[in-house]
Amino acid sequence: MFAQTGPRAQIRVEGRGTFENAAAFKQAYTQLIGKGAKDFIVDLGSCENLDSTFLGIMTGFGLRVQEGGGSTRIIDARNEIVNLFKEIGLDRLFAFDEPLPE
Repeated sequence: MFAQTGPRAQIRVEGRGTFENAAAFKQAYTQLIGKGAKDFIVDLGSCENLDSTFLGIMTGFGLRVQEGGGSTRIIDARNEIVNLFKEIGLDRLFAFDEPLPE
């Protein structure tokens, strides 16, 4: 699910972020950027885990937003997802709210 208000947009990832839905995520953010979105919130509150394909798509997304002068904030992510992002250095592309308690 995604929504946009002017230069701000929000995308929610539900279930598992995998190769099966990575293309839909990419299509959503590409469409939002094309409509002028610059600053993003990615809601991972309903996301159980992320595979390497989805992480690769998210990396491309983060780079594209950063190169366009925008920002991306990850909200409501589980602690293990936040730790994964930090372990592989994606905390340089994304800002994070405090992780949800386990």
